[in-house]
Amino acid sequence: MWPYLAIPGLVAGIAARSAVWYFAVDQPPRWSCPACGSTPRRALVPVRPLTGRCPRCGSSVPPPVLVPELLGAGGFALAGWLGGGGLRVAAVCWLVAFALPAVLVDARVQFLPEVLTWPCLAGVLALCLGQAAADGAPAAAVRTMLAGAVVAVLFRVLVSLAGVGRGDLSLAPSLGIVLGYLSWSAVVVGIAAGFCIAGLGVAASMVVYRRGLSGQVPFGPPLLAGAVLTLWLTAR
Repeated sequence: MWPYLAIPGLVAGIAARSAVWYFAVDQPPRWSCPACGSTPRRALVPVRPLTGRCPRCGSSVPPPVLVPELLGAGGFALAGWLGGGGLRVAAVCWLVAFALPAVLVDARVQFLPEVLTWPCLAGVLALCLGQAAADGAPAAAVRTMLAGAVVAVLFRVLVSLAGVGRGDLSLAPSLGIVLGYLSWSAVVVGIAAGFCIAGLGVAASMVVYRRGLSGQVPFGPPLLAGAVLTLWLTAR
């Protein structure tokens, strides 16, 4: 079944491209092409799928060709490969559908749209708890809720002390919930992996772009990458 989930994942990637078009600007939402100033004829698909080009002038708008579409297809396929029950598969798909566009926006403008991260949180919590109820696993339900709460508290502290963005605070509990349904070790590894990937990103940025430690580095993409990597490593 899991290869077929790549098809709705591709659609989710196209939707993610549209979300990036609207939100990856200094003052969202965007209402016109940055090159020709034309408004989109179709609000749900403001740019051409797969290529991201303006339908009128043909100019390209990030993200690059096929990137969100392939990531969406891969994320949904991974959800099916993980298995563990229909609602759990749906929870991972929901996470990809909402977190992917959010982190792509973050990669562009260092901003995680809460219009995407809060629905992400509500959906993954409901679906994971539904799977726990269907399995008759109250321990998994309690662990899922506690994992989300613990990660939320951790990032609330980081917002206060380390300058982590409030958008990260709204994204991180969703990752904690999905990982927490598996185990506490998955939560620890997944969040730690996100920090490690972020650290590598900072180091690479300092070397390649000669940025200091004060330079802004988006935290959403490494957080999601760490969680997805952990899901893949703990599959089956």
